[in-house]
Amino acid sequence: MPLHHQNLSSDVLPRQALAPQSLTSGAAVNGSAIDTKGWMGVAFIIEVGAITGSGALDARIMEDTASAMSNATNVTNGALTQVAATSNSNVAIIDYRNPAKQYVRLTLTQTVNTVVAGATAVLYGRDGILPATAAAVQTVSVSG
Repeated sequence: MPLHHQNLSSDVLPRQALAPQSLTSGAAVNGSAIDTKGWMGVAFIIEVGAITGSGALDARIMEDTASAMSNATNVTNGALTQVAATSNSNVAIIDYRNPAKQYVRLTLTQTVNTVVAGATAVLYGRDGILPATAAAVQTVSVSG
C-alpha cells in the first residue's frame, strides 16, 4: 500500500515573507522575494498587530521574473481592502494560485500612524516540475 502524506508540514513550505516590525506612516516595506518554482501557489498570511489611532494597513503582492525584483509589477487583484484599526490584532490572507512569474513578494504600507505587522508565505501544491527540497528551520509533527 502506498504511503500518503498525512500532515500539513509535508505538503507545504513556509517562508518568512516579511519579518514582524513596526511600520510607520506612509512608508512601503517590501518583503523578501519568494521563489514559486515547483509550487502551484503561495498564500501570504499577514499578522496584523495593534494599529494606533485611525491608522490603516495596505497590502499587495508583486511579481517578477528575476529574484532581485527590479522590474516587479503589481499582481492584478492581489491586494487587500485596507485593514482598518477596528480589525487590528487579526490575520489577513492573500492567496495567489498559479503565479504568472517565478518570484513574488508582499508589500505592506501603513497609511497613518503605526502598526506592527509581519507575514509568512506558505508555498503549496508541489507541481512536480522541480523537487521542492528546501525545508523549514525546524518542523515538529506529533499525533495523539
